[in-house]
Amino acid sequence: MDNLDKELKIKHKVLIVENDPDIIAVILISIEGYNFLSQVASSYSKALVGLSNFQPDVILLDAMANNALNTFKLCREIRLNPQFSQIPLILLSARGQRAEIEKIHKIKVDLYIDAPFNPEELPKSMISFLEKKRT
Repeated sequence: MDNLDKELKIKHKVLIVENDPDIIAVILISIEGYNFLSQVASSYSKALVGLSNFQPDVILLDAMANNALNTFKLCREIRLNPQFSQIPLILLSARGQRAEIEKIHKIKVDLYIDAPFNPEELPKSMISFLEKKRT
């Protein structure tokens, strides 16, 4: 299969905003074979560059404690920017963290996936969500 064939099969471009190399590896392995074209941003500033240059169909973010503040700041910035505001946000969050996130930060997240997540279910959840969003 040449590069053109691979490009034609890509269904969704996903920007992964995560700073833990182990979690990045698990995410990349779990979405492999599901026709995602991915780009990883390991920081807030790299995510902003990725938004402009990569133009993702969806953004997958981690809301874990060590980077939660930047995650919320990035979500707010995405939602306030007309160029990016319609890009779906999928947030990996610990169980029980959702209500707190919504209440305190009032961030419009399109889909929550509980962390730790099941690597086999992650791409299926993302695809199901994106297919529903299209219709």
